Amino acid sequence: MTKGSDVPKRIFWLGMHKVLRTTELPQLRDMGYEVFSPAYISDVYDQSADRAIDFDQPTTLPDDVFAELLAHNFFYSSIPSHIGDYLNQYFDCVIVTINADWLRSIVDVFKKRIIYRIYGQPYSLSEYIMKSGTWEKLMVHGDFHIVPFAAETTEFERPWFRDLCAGVVPYQIPDDVFDFTGTWGGASHNGTIATSIPNVENAYYRSEYQRFNSAFPHRVFRIYGPQRSTPDDTRFVGALRRQDFLGRLRDSAGFFYNFRDPVCYLAPIESMQIGVPVLFAPGSLLHRFYPDKTPGLIRNQIDAERKIKLLLNSDATFSAEVIDSQEPVRQRYDREIVRPKFERLFRALIDREPAHAPCLVFDHRSIPVRSPLAPQSGAGSDTVALLMHIDGLVGYAGGKPSAFEGIPRVIEAVVSALQATTDLRCAITCTETSVSVMYDFFRDYVASGRVELIPIPATAINEEVIQSIGKMIVVNHINGREDIKSVLVPHYYLFPESLFLKKRITLYLPDYFPYLMPEAIFDISREKDIENKKVGVAIAKKAANILTNSDFTRSYLPAAGFVRPSEADKVIVAPLPLLGERGVEQLSRDRETQLKAEIGGRPYLFYPTAVRPNKNIGFFLRVLAEMRVKNPDMIAVLTGDLRSVPGVQEICDDLGLEQHIVFMRRVGDDVLAWLYRHAVALCLTSSVEGNFPPQVLEALAYGCPVVSTRLPTITEVLPGGFEMLLLCNERDQADFTRKIAIAMEQRDQTLLRQAAVMGFMRERNSIAVFAGKVAASLGYGDALSREIEQCASA
Repeated sequence: MTKGSDVPKRIFWLGMHKVLRTTELPQLRDMGYEVFSPAYISDVYDQSADRAIDFDQPTTLPDDVFAELLAHNFFYSSIPSHIGDYLNQYFDCVIVTINADWLRSIVDVFKKRIIYRIYGQPYSLSEYIMKSGTWEKLMVHGDFHIVPFAAETTEFERPWFRDLCAGVVPYQIPDDVFDFTGTWGGASHNGTIATSIPNVENAYYRSEYQRFNSAFPHRVFRIYGPQRSTPDDTRFVGALRRQDFLGRLRDSAGFFYNFRDPVCYLAPIESMQIGVPVLFAPGSLLHRFYPDKTPGLIRNQIDAERKIKLLLNSDATFSAEVIDSQEPVRQRYDREIVRPKFERLFRALIDREPAHAPCLVFDHRSIPVRSPLAPQSGAGSDTVALLMHIDGLVGYAGGKPSAFEGIPRVIEAVVSALQATTDLRCAITCTETSVSVMYDFFRDYVASGRVELIPIPATAINEEVIQSIGKMIVVNHINGREDIKSVLVPHYYLFPESLFLKKRITLYLPDYFPYLMPEAIFDISREKDIENKKVGVAIAKKAANILTNSDFTRSYLPAAGFVRPSEADKVIVAPLPLLGERGVEQLSRDRETQLKAEIGGRPYLFYPTAVRPNKNIGFFLRVLAEMRVKNPDMIAVLTGDLRSVPGVQEICDDLGLEQHIVFMRRVGDDVLAWLYRHAVALCLTSSVEGNFPPQVLEALAYGCPVVSTRLPTITEVLPGGFEMLLLCNERDQADFTRKIAIAMEQRDQTLLRQAAVMGFMRERNSIAVFAGKVAASLGYGDALSREIEQCASA
């Protein structure tokens, strides 16, 4: 370990890439740091690896330590404890480049500053880190920083990963390329198109070659890149001396970048520096560096044939357009631009004092995952526990945490309301396997120190008994916490272990459809429906309050058997606010392009819902089929599985609609909002809903015409305004098709009428009103400010 301000800090640089060893490694030394670079002596083949062993690198390490570190394989292997001791004793910082497996081995042993330098991978690094078991170690490390080379490489990474990014620093192409700057010969080219696909023995590169060869068997291509063996294709040139390779690029008619994944290899950038016009496939990271319209983009096979021919025919106008368009991309990698950025950020990271606090604290299994800002469990303000320990409730859509079921959307609204209007803290249970995604879903609240996660241990084990033990551990934890006074149970049968809680319980029961539709089966069998009700009735009996969302549901709960008529006061109605609004952001260009491609510019009816008996999706399909008679390009966008209700898939097949439905089963709130905005209409065909349909509220908020069954839960809420909506008689096909036609033909007028309805709903279903009712149901009606109380009682 270095000491004193006049002694340079010592860095352990874990990298082996040929380019990085000639650019970033020497720059760190030029910045005044002592940098040790271990040898790449792994058996794992990598065509980019520099296998030279630098015995003469400058060092002040003891000779025996230097020798042992140089002899140890740090790549794709664990680090023994005595080597880890050397790292902690002699180094101030470790910089890990590229590989998440190398990172894991360092995080296991190194206790001080770690910088993870990344350059884009064809897969999600954050997902790989979570699956490899490294996530928890990074979150508690306290001095861990990620430095990506482009902001675009992190767009689809998990939010926790992006939060750890200290800044973006591009990486430069090698110095030898600059000797060829602007030397492309133009019309004097050799009649070939260059591309690069290395090591086709590797499965990833082999699939890229097969795809490329299938679309472009043209003999004008020359395929560069080192190969372990000689492929059976004479277009492969293989590895060349650097000067020869750069000369070949200079002499070509152009370069074609065929990769479509979220990486950008250096060959096209080197070509740009030389002045070569570069064509590229859609969807690649290189494509994302450009604006929407650019001449180098190959949109399809016909476009490719045309543009390749233009280059081979020395079309000076087209070549100039391509070269001009690629200048901003070339500049990203220019050493005169990159080096100052690299020095500025890396010097700030390496020299920063003191170390960062960890993002999270994991005390031990079954004890909450919390922010360092949070008080120890049992200390501080009262805490409300919320049960969410079921896998699959929350996941990722487009790199963002998203609710895939109604429970997490409601829980998020509860947490948001309590955080905004009270001093209460929240403890949310989750499965051990979902801690990372739950952290992302609630990360703003966790970071504030007022929300913690309680993971259930042993969830990876399938045995039901073991899972039950894990659930009881959490029940005992909650029972043993003096600060937890109240628990919200968000479903009537999914959490039977709540019967063993010794705290005040509130049961969230928005509806009970088996009572409203006694002939239908809602679980796997009628017997299971009966068993589920027994659990729900037992929890309702134990609960101090039942929280629901409508007077309609409150009116039938006694008859449904959940409360006695004399207990009607224990049911509290809290109208739901607009759910998921916090997660609505501007869609990325790539995601919007993808959505447009899936829909294909066709008008569509939208109904985002799980397929349940009350939703009448079979009837929805018949409406769609009738609309297609006069509008043959019309389709539907659905989010549920037609096979969830017997007979619905068969209706779809009989009507020949399968190819006219786009299924988007797991979408985030931002995509949901986009789908509403661009739909012909929300076509809500449900025959019964427990409350004002959330889809109607979402459609009103996001500017989508509403065509819906005339439900009591709509008309009772809007006694004087429901005619402002296009409401239809239940299962009246002619009524629905007529109202959809109105929505299409009079969209602006329809949305203008709906705007007045939305103004009323925002006030009625405000977060303040919701917060007041929720707090009261949890036994904290006095925890709200007077202003909030007045809103809640209005």
